[in-house]
Amino acid sequence: PKAPPIDYVREVLIKNLCKTGYFASLKIERRGFYPRGGGIVRFESKPVKYLKPFDITEFPGLKSVKVFVYSSKLPRHIAERIAGSASSQIRSRLGIEPVAEYEVMSGSEHNAPLDPGCGVLIIGTLENDIVFASSVLGEKGKPSEKVGGEAASEFIRQVEHKAPADKNLADQLVVYSALADGVSALRTHEITLHTLTTIRLVELFLPVKFEVQGDLGSPGGYRVKGVGFRGESF
Repeated sequence: PKAPPIDYVREVLIKNLCKTGYFASLKIERRGFYPRGGGIVRFESKPVKYLKPFDITEFPGLKSVKVFVYSSKLPRHIAERIAGSASSQIRSRLGIEPVAEYEVMSGSEHNAPLDPGCGVLIIGTLENDIVFASSVLGEKGKPSEKVGGEAASEFIRQVEHKAPADKNLADQLVVYSALADGVSALRTHEITLHTLTTIRLVELFLPVKFEVQGDLGSPGGYRVKGVGFRGESF
């Protein structure tokens, strides 16, 4: 439940990795919700000889905000209330009008999830095309307005800190920064234990040393000179 949804990989991680020369595509064939899961995705990637370093430290301003809500086997008004709550907070706090997008499945579709469920992903695109996001999953008994509100609060917190990388992206880019050919740097609105653990593990496997700024749970970032790994099928 703490991991971002599969849409995050497609809309945030892959899009930011493209700046390193990496190319991949991901298609969701079927979503999976608790308890049975059963999600199916189709993932394709092209080999590259090396990864270029990245610099995700600048926050030039927001170009666009999208509130994406997905649901299955639930009334449509649930998705609409989630989007409405999130959009209202973003509009009032940031002065930005988000675009709402829905994926609402009745359950009769051939690729419908096995169980009911819902969630929201709020995606921000900066003027320099860096992408970040916040996400929350729906829970039984949890009001739709709270689902949207929690996602919006996390998104707003990041914007107010002017941090271009969300906490999940900071964690997920650690391995790629260590393998890249050059110095990579990143700033995030929250240094998580997961990020620090990943950094420590990578330092045990590769001859790299991360410079970490900030304390656990606080805004910060990291900088590292990658090993410049090269191969025909990276």
